Amino acid sequence: TVRSDFPAGSGLGGSSAICVALAKVLLEIKEQKESPERTVSVLRDLEARNLRIPTGVQDFWPAMLGGALAIHYKAGGDDVESLGQSFPFLSERIVVAYTGKSHFSAEMNFELYRSFLEGNKSVKKAIEGVAKSSFELYSALKNGDFEKAGEAMLEEWQNRKKLSPKISSKKMEQIEKAALKEGAIGVKGCGAGGGGSMVFMVKLGMKRSVELALKECGATVLSAEPVNIGAKVEVTG
Repeated sequence: TVRSDFPAGSGLGGSSAICVALAKVLLEIKEQKESPERTVSVLRDLEARNLRIPTGVQDFWPAMLGGALAIHYKAGGDDVESLGQSFPFLSERIVVAYTGKSHFSAEMNFELYRSFLEGNKSVKKAIEGVAKSSFELYSALKNGDFEKAGEAMLEEWQNRKKLSPKISSKKMEQIEKAALKEGAIGVKGCGAGGGGSMVFMVKLGMKRSVELALKECGATVLSAEPVNIGAKVEVTG
């Protein structure tokens, strides 16, 4: 039996988390050991084969290792770095909410991937902006500059919305505006955008105000607490 605490199509990597959990269960049953790198690679390839489109690893690693992570894509494999020092901050200032509309990330991502390879200049420029903002967010979290982290998150979202008119929606814009008014300093659509969930970085002490504003917009505030462990297998009975 599979149970999830958040809706399907929420953009929170639920399908990847289930894949990681299932892989760990099967390895436990077979009494077989595999490295996290090998397991993630196999799951990525199986997902790509099943969906018949290119897929990534960004959703597998959090489920595999847990914690706040920075994934560096390098020749020969991924370099996954723990950002554990940012944990106390994340617990106090992160809010996650479901917009009420599900989405299909793979389809959206494939459209952007194809546009980039076909040389679409506006998509290329927007992706470069996303990459720049992402690195600024990484650097800010590493340095403990959480105001800068919020600014970088918001900048990343503004750049991401330039990729396609499907990334955001009127409902998401309404939610974003309300959250920023009540104390959010960073906003980002989860997954590929176009619906699903949104994550907010808020000023210290403003978490409750932002949550109330989101509920007034019709969004569902999700229980989201960072954890330092990945999926684990518990055998009972």
